[in-house]
Amino acid sequence: MEVRINRESYEEVPKIWFEASPLQNYVLSILSHMFPDGERFFIRAVKRYADRVTDPKFQEEIKAFIGQEMQHGLAHERFNRAIQEATGADLSWFMWLFTVPLFDKLEKYLTERGLAYRFALGCTAAAENMTAAFAENVFKNPEAMEKMRKDIRYLFEWHAAEEIEHRHIAFDLYKAAGASYGERIASAIFTYLLIWFYVVVGTSYLILKDRDYPWHSLPKELIDFFMKENALGRITIESFFDYLRADFHPNDRPIPHKAEEFLEQISRQKVA
Repeated sequence: MEVRINRESYEEVPKIWFEASPLQNYVLSILSHMFPDGERFFIRAVKRYADRVTDPKFQEEIKAFIGQEMQHGLAHERFNRAIQEATGADLSWFMWLFTVPLFDKLEKYLTERGLAYRFALGCTAAAENMTAAFAENVFKNPEAMEKMRKDIRYLFEWHAAEEIEHRHIAFDLYKAAGASYGERIASAIFTYLLIWFYVVVGTSYLILKDRDYPWHSLPKELIDFFMKENALGRITIESFFDYLRADFHPNDRPIPHKAEEFLEQISRQKVA
């Protein structure tokens, strides 16, 4: 594992940058806005237990995880500014709703009472499972990805490949912290419901803000979102039920060959 830096600036991003689906375009736009603060939360959760790790290899992987998540947040902050310019949407209210109740209030309250540490790590492990499932899909759905502009496609492929690469870190650390199966499932239910509450609220706002949105296609898009193979809603449900297995481990799912190829390609470019 290594920390790779994305320096794209994302100039003049179109309002619909994911042409395969207007609905998923806005879902991904909202998820992108949630990534930076979400990933900073992941870093805090992992750091709280990092000093308990004695295995040198795992220590290095944790450092790489932290570095990768920091870079993901920085890149998505640039992309998010471009999205807001393209849509004309002021998402400051959404970001307040996402960050203040969860991180400034709830996390702070629980931390001050010594209750947040393992639960936060459990939420991180569950969220990483969801994002890893999304990430795997990036490399299983080349037709849709090819419709993205090159710099945006690179953002999601780079982010996805590294999510797959470090998908086991929070989960392994959570198990090492002594979490029970009941704790794991409780934190997963909380995390999945919370993420999709915010996704529904934010996506609804962006759709209502878009005067050109193809409303006639929305019923079919909603059905496809949960039923069609490689759609985000279906992936979410499948990843959750996979996580319910008592013997679950993130590395049970094979790494997409195209993800490995992508990381190898980046390595070759650095050497060149």
